Amino acid sequence: MRTVLLSLRQWSLITGTAPTITDSDDPMASEASAIEAFEVRSISAFMEISFRIADSAKFVLGHIEDLKAAWELLERCFCAKQHGLQSGLVAKLVALSILIAALWSTSAQS
Repeated sequence: MRTVLLSLRQWSLITGTAPTITDSDDPMASEASAIEAFEVRSISAFMEISFRIADSAKFVLGHIEDLKAAWELLERCFCAKQHGLQSGLVAKLVALSILIAALWSTSAQS
């Protein structure tokens, strides 16, 4: 998902901060425009995430509509599982390579 957001130039919405208004009673046109553009890009990035995650994972989001909150929640729920899966896969690949090396050396001796 990070790669998708990077390719769409939306990753900075996750890692960055929203533009601010210096005077909330009298915002400058450029500030208002920057905030509006940020909100549109945030909505777009949130839609990318929500459309691309599996239906079985959508329950995690519940009623969250904030991009950063959604990302952090998904990361907390699935990042640890992902690291566990990767560690398990690496261990299996190492064991498989040892087995293949042993079989290879046995067949070379025959």
